[in-house]
Amino acid sequence: MIDFGKRLDGPGGRRVAAREPVLLNAALLSLQASRPVTLVDVSKTGARLRTTEPLSRGQQIWLKVNPADLFGSVVWIDGEECGILFDEPLDDCDIASLHVRGKVTINLGLSPEEQLGAEDWQSGFMR
Repeated sequence: MIDFGKRLDGPGGRRVAAREPVLLNAALLSLQASRPVTLVDVSKTGARLRTTEPLSRGQQIWLKVNPADLFGSVVWIDGEECGILFDEPLDDCDIASLHVRGKVTINLGLSPEEQLGAEDWQSGFMR
């Protein structure tokens, strides 16, 4: 099993999948609960999320972030952030869509709260 975000070849090497910073709202569902989360970065094989509600390592999750429904498990936790390893790698279309949508918001020069509000408005979440 590969830990998302961990180098396999030591310092100075390349990651298994390149991570791109994004800022997108998402919904995380598990057997225990559903909760809003913020997608902070994403690669084809996993993502880093921010949430204020506790998760546990190994927990199976369903991440809903338009246009994708992603299934995976929590591989690391550090305070309000956690790493998710996807069950199946994202296809090129889904990863490109997430990168474009996330970067558009980040490049607007808004505060993090304004960025997330703009994302909600753009996706129709707040309508």
